[in-house]
Amino acid sequence: MKSTRCTTCGERIFFAATPNDESVPIDAVPAADGNLSVTFSDPPRAVLVLRAKADAMRAAGIQLYRPHFASCPQADHHRRSPRTTSRRR
Repeated sequence: MKSTRCTTCGERIFFAATPNDESVPIDAVPAADGNLSVTFSDPPRAVLVLRAKADAMRAAGIQLYRPHFASCPQADHHRRSPRTTSRRR
């Protein structure tokens, strides 16, 4: 896994691809309240885990990760503007 640092808060993160092939920053250290299952392939792949399944995975000793947007104090600085859609009349 290739890690880097967040450009605003300096925490260690890595990027993974979502099922929609979007890149998401993820905290490099597993989190007790994590909700992402990560497969460390090339590139790493991340899948959102629902709460009930996440609890069972944690109980089984599976480590889950947290998106960096959930922990970064400067997360709003990195968020993209919502896409605007035009309506055809």
